[in-house]
Amino acid sequence: LAVPFISKDDAEEEEDYDLLPPPRPLTTLQLMGIAFFAVSGSAYGVEELVPAGGPFLSLLALLAAPVVWSAPMVLVTSELSVALPRSGGYVVWIEESLGAFPSLLNAAANLACNVLDCSLYPLLLSEYLHEALLASSAADPSSSPSPPMGGLSAPSLALVRLLLVGFATCVNVLGVNVVGLAAGVLMLLVSLPFVFLVAAAFRQPHFDPSVWLDTG
Repeated sequence: LAVPFISKDDAEEEEDYDLLPPPRPLTTLQLMGIAFFAVSGSAYGVEELVPAGGPFLSLLALLAAPVVWSAPMVLVTSELSVALPRSGGYVVWIEESLGAFPSLLNAAANLACNVLDCSLYPLLLSEYLHEALLASSAADPSSSPSPPMGGLSAPSLALVRLLLVGFATCVNVLGVNVVGLAAGVLMLLVSLPFVFLVAAAFRQPHFDPSVWLDTG
């Protein structure tokens, strides 16, 4: 329940929060899952990083990002949340410092950003699935690909995207605890392939850690 434009006088008289049931606290796994998908959602989509900058610069960028970008945001968020303990987050903070209209513009810009950003994930999932089916079809000469080349047809791709959006909508409607649980489980699932690939790389007989310092 967010009330970003309620006046201070009205806020003092507002008693609706007292009528609400106490919120169920999120577990560590739930909070980690929500933060994980709010920040990155794993390494999918950054495949061009290593070919462009080499292993060393790629690892350096991934290690520096939490320090240069995430840590200051954590400190700002913590300080402002304590100073203004009201539901609404940055919408409330901007309303307090700059007024209602800039706060409204910020909320509208963030809404547009989230709509455009979240629309990428159903597209990425369907494309990864399409490419996986293409690869499995190419690896199996006895298969009879349908549609051509073994990938998903355009209607099938659209259906996968709609199902993902519908699933995410239902989870959000059920509440933040269900969102946190689903995010925590999905965080573990999407991380497993990277754990497997790293373990497989270390087991390769020709594995050479010195390539991590390569910048080309």
